[in-house]
Amino acid sequence: MTDHDDGPKKPETNDAVKPSRREFLKGTLAGAATVSLGTPSAVAAEYESSSQTQQPVEEFDVAIVGAGVAGCYVAYRLLHGDIDPNSPLGKLKASNLPYRNVLKVGLFEYSGRVGGRLASARIPLPNSPDAGIGDSAQLKYAEFGGFRFQEQMHIVRDLATLLGLSHEPFPVDEPAENPVYVRGTRLTQGTLGDVNKLPYHFTEAEKAVLEAPSSDFTTYVANQAFAGYLPDDPDDPPNGGPAHNGYFTLRKAYHTAFQGEQWSKVKTLRDEYETAKQKVVIDGRPLKDWSWWALMSKFLSPEAIAYLDDTGGYNSRWSPGNVSSNLRENFYFATAHDIYGNSHPTNLQHTAWQHIKTGYSDIPNRLYVRFLKAGGTGRLNHQLVRFDKAAGGGYELLFFRRESGTTTSGQAEYQCAQDPNACRRVRAKFLVLAMPKRSLELLDRSTFFLRDVTVNKLLDTVLNDPAVRIFMAYKTPWWTAKGLKRGRSTTDLQVRQFYYWLTAPGQPSFLLASYSNAQAERYWHSLEGGPAYDDSRGSVAQAGRNDGPQGIGPRAASETMAKLAHKQIMQVVGVTDAPEPYYAHFQNWTKEPWGAGWHAFTAGHNDNTLIPQILQPLPDEQIYICGECWSNVQGWVQGALNTSETMLQTKLSLAWPSWLQKGGTWLGPGDPSDPLDTF
Repeated sequence: MTDHDDGPKKPETNDAVKPSRREFLKGTLAGAATVSLGTPSAVAAEYESSSQTQQPVEEFDVAIVGAGVAGCYVAYRLLHGDIDPNSPLGKLKASNLPYRNVLKVGLFEYSGRVGGRLASARIPLPNSPDAGIGDSAQLKYAEFGGFRFQEQMHIVRDLATLLGLSHEPFPVDEPAENPVYVRGTRLTQGTLGDVNKLPYHFTEAEKAVLEAPSSDFTTYVANQAFAGYLPDDPDDPPNGGPAHNGYFTLRKAYHTAFQGEQWSKVKTLRDEYETAKQKVVIDGRPLKDWSWWALMSKFLSPEAIAYLDDTGGYNSRWSPGNVSSNLRENFYFATAHDIYGNSHPTNLQHTAWQHIKTGYSDIPNRLYVRFLKAGGTGRLNHQLVRFDKAAGGGYELLFFRRESGTTTSGQAEYQCAQDPNACRRVRAKFLVLAMPKRSLELLDRSTFFLRDVTVNKLLDTVLNDPAVRIFMAYKTPWWTAKGLKRGRSTTDLQVRQFYYWLTAPGQPSFLLASYSNAQAERYWHSLEGGPAYDDSRGSVAQAGRNDGPQGIGPRAASETMAKLAHKQIMQVVGVTDAPEPYYAHFQNWTKEPWGAGWHAFTAGHNDNTLIPQILQPLPDEQIYICGECWSNVQGWVQGALNTSETMLQTKLSLAWPSWLQKGGTWLGPGDPSDPLDTF
């Protein structure tokens, strides 16, 4: 990955010779949409194929739309994986010219970069926007998208190892001295267990929950929901006083088995949890029919729910997302502190959060380069407008070649008709849509795929969660004067949660100044316009500051946005004056074509049965869908890789990759390695 200052560099592309107007109009206009994704590498341009077809229609065996981590992964695997020779795709590969017995795969991306909602950026030094923070810095990259994973996410960990990427611990657990600022009261993480100091009116039962060791309201609600469906352990102290603790006990047993690499037991405990989810009925309603907000309201007072939201850093009360989506992280990715409290062992490597040293976007970046080196074709700045069935089989796709700005599918089609050179037509036998919900919705709605009732019902099962990230850099880490350490602080102010990302004594340091969603995202969205923030003592690049998609990387924050975020952080930390940042950039993932920072299945839907169906919505069509949006681990890179690998194995007949550990790896519902996976 090439170092860059305030955003990924725009790679070179090698577009084919453009067809004449007559050639272009010979065929039926067709196409599909693509999502603006990821961070490319300048190195990629070196490997993009220079031999281009003179045909007005480019032919591929497989066309992949969307070069986020899912699309790049699928593209890489198709050219590096073992395919069943008796499968349709295997026979297609074998039928190619003997000397190149490989698939012809094209990867198409809306934006000018790859990586999707993984966007790593170097923070510039003061007065030198092209200089990076020195090699001695522990974390050199700011992450405007995804930024962490646990080692138990084997598919992420093993893929990073395959790509030669090293990772390091990333502190997420809040140090006891880090501040929490809610309802005008400044607390610390260490005092949150003292109910007498909290500005909330809890019930006596809720006070018992907070005072119990390794206890929290989310786990308490889960314990109540699963009462009678998961057995209590009489030797395990109840979580939250007299409440049922079957969920807590199972979660602890699961992580203990994972830590001991008892993979058979891990699977047994996982199946027990997943089976219980299907059986739970509360007030006559299956668990899948409960939204997380409604379930919280069933077992907690409004004050407890407010406390959970205010101190947790996320706006969850508004969400109609179902219980399964909201409990997934609490069960599968619980930390050692969640399970054991302050007395947890120090060697629980599986639950420790990790960070890719060179930036999370280096995963799709390196996948893309390897895909190109293996003979794949990459097309950036290609907006899929629509796709249709092609005469003789397969599909025709119409792409609008976008260099800047944005356009609707209707406007793009009009421009294609006016100027054939503005577009590219592609024909493919197999089509993979590595795109989230909103990106699919932006396609020409007359596309046959989007007119199908089944497809529309599947789209309606997922909700978009708006999210924004703001990063700010300072010449010195002024917050260390208050004794604050790496980790995060939370507040009910609009910054919601922020991380002391890089704290280097006497050196430029930076904060993930706001990691916010839902209502808080709307607050920052309203402040995006106006003059850009520019500190005359430093230097802030203005590249990419426009009202359209943030396709080339993070944008400079407005002056109002930067100063308000700075003021709120000072308020949380407890200082009245601090040097202003010399750098303030943001990324709003709610903008087109992403539509969300992450996703959740809505109440009323069973994701365990939906996910296998989403992989190939129409059984008679060779059209496949994958990505974080449609996974059992929504909001995480693991989810994007899970659906991609499951789709590759169950639908396109690829073998389990030799580099991926099987023990402890579950790809979610439909996992081909799990014959008992019948959810």
